Amino acid sequence: MTENNFVRHVKHFIAHTKHSKERPVVLLLDKHDSHLSIEALDYCKQNGVSVLLFPPHCSNKHQHVDVSVYGQLKTCVNRACGAWVTNHPGHTMTIYDIPGIVNSSLHLAASPGNIKAGFHLFGIYPFNRDIFRDKEFMGA
Repeated sequence: MTENNFVRHVKHFIAHTKHSKERPVVLLLDKHDSHLSIEALDYCKQNGVSVLLFPPHCSNKHQHVDVSVYGQLKTCVNRACGAWVTNHPGHTMTIYDIPGIVNSSLHLAASPGNIKAGFHLFGIYPFNRDIFRDKEFMGA
């Protein structure tokens, strides 16, 4: 990710988010250098989007998407690869087969239920300040 790409991402996010003063939006980010773009952060502020940066060295406690979506995606892709091998005996899987396999798995893993479960599991929404013990953040 670069600052220019992040600015484009933020503009896309804001354009496609149905936020208002009555329905505010929070954008959760790690402290990657590209996320500290003054242009992007100013654009968020001007458009009523609050930005929350995770504390350094605590990203393992905030990787809700890694757990709830990417973990499921890995499981679904492995299952789909097994099915592909079973359905194509004697054939070798090539790089041209992979996009179809991932495509068939992505909608299962990136479901609204999995995404919501990740936010709940990590205490992001609904907010739960007691989800982790203080000692788990000692490195920060």
